[in-house]
Amino acid sequence: MLRKYLLWRLGAVALMLVLAGGLAQAQSEMDEVWQPLVESLVQDGFDAQATSELFASQGVEFDPGVMGRKMKLLYEREFDPPRDEPEPEEPRQRLTIYDIHLTAEKIADIIVFKWEHKDLLAQIEEDYGVEGDVIVAILVVETKLGEYLGEQTALVSLASMAVSDNFSQVQDYLSEYSPTQEQADWIEDRQRGRSEWAYNELKELLLYTQENSMDPVTMPGSVYGAIGLCQFLPTNARALGIDGDQDGTVDLFNPIDAAHSVANFLKDAGWTPDLDRESKIRVLRRYNNDEFYARTILSIARRI
Repeated sequence: MLRKYLLWRLGAVALMLVLAGGLAQAQSEMDEVWQPLVESLVQDGFDAQATSELFASQGVEFDPGVMGRKMKLLYEREFDPPRDEPEPEEPRQRLTIYDIHLTAEKIADIIVFKWEHKDLLAQIEEDYGVEGDVIVAILVVETKLGEYLGEQTALVSLASMAVSDNFSQVQDYLSEYSPTQEQADWIEDRQRGRSEWAYNELKELLLYTQENSMDPVTMPGSVYGAIGLCQFLPTNARALGIDGDQDGTVDLFNPIDAAHSVANFLKDAGWTPDLDRESKIRVLRRYNNDEFYARTILSIARRI
């Protein structure tokens, strides 16, 4: 009996050493900028080994431009600094929704999409009270029906924002303006708010990918970390995402799940079949808080 106990203890110790060695290796391969982020995630209940390995993965590299470009835009809006912009040689032609979203090629794609999913769109309208053309219009505007899903991963975008809470990390993006100390403090204050927001969205993204057996390292997303054909933020993906094809996963890159999820979002935001146009605009602004966006969605829906 004593021999069996000693063998069990030795086995347990050996396993702990192997795990510790794996964790140490993952941490040594990880960019040090991620270390505080990983520690926070572990404190919030995420597995230390898996999280360290995740941030040591190839392609998970800190991008200061995610926060830097946002802060530059905020700075320009708030302080309106003079900018040296060359005069255009010719007046720019103002693009319409037809030029952007309803080109001949895209209209052909929309016709095919609606034909392939006519039963789905009819079922959604019956179940949620949201017109199928509104669903299609949102998918067209958000990702061109899945043609454009983002230039980098949602993981990198959110994680990079989450660790960017210091002005020194973005000052190169504002160097042409030479901000005063007061302006730098103003920027850093907004960085901290955006960093906290991104950290919460990052946690939701990791939970979403765990729950649906997806790989966050390869999942494309917007610069704000929105994912899928419908461009849901991870919080909305978990709260309002629907497994439309009932395969056990909420896959927002699947047109069926994405369409159900958009309809569920709009219904949750107050959409009903009898809404007038202005009320529909108010609901659509819950999806994207921009009146032009909302009116564009309704205009496209009316024309397709």
